[in-house]
Amino acid sequence: MSISGFMLPIAGVVFALLSRASLRRLVKSSAIKKAVNEKRLYYVLRSIDGLFIIGCFIVFLTYAGLDVDDLGVFLGSIIAVLGVSLFAQWSILSNATASILIFFFFPYRVGDSITILDSENSVHGTIKEIALFHVILSSENGSTITFPTSLIFQKAVTVNAKHGSEV
Repeated sequence: MSISGFMLPIAGVVFALLSRASLRRLVKSSAIKKAVNEKRLYYVLRSIDGLFIIGCFIVFLTYAGLDVDDLGVFLGSIIAVLGVSLFAQWSILSNATASILIFFFFPYRVGDSITILDSENSVHGTIKEIALFHVILSSENGSTITFPTSLIFQKAVTVNAKHGSEV
């Protein structure tokens, strides 16, 4: 293999590392603007790293000579898993995916007092933590309530008091 044959993979690795660093900086700056908890930021960055590794693996397989049809089957399988993760309530992947969406689009943050409306079974509490699979609330009587992240998108949520203020 000639020197130019080694340059393309090296350039690809450098590009991937620079892209990853830029994406991480963008996510961190978004987290600072929204005053996101460090644990949530950690979960999102780990998920992004995982997706980046999968993307680099796909590029490597293509460069290594994987047939386009085989790559199509591989990508189709990944898309099917992601589809199940986004739409299947019972799936662990749906909670992990919802956690990433909550990171970017959830208008509430740790310390806010909220009520999750669910007919007779409404849940009220102060957000203590937003983890990868669930939101942890602290009720007025001191009990801890865990609520799956995927269900947060299916229920109406009202804010009773924002972090550091009274309503």
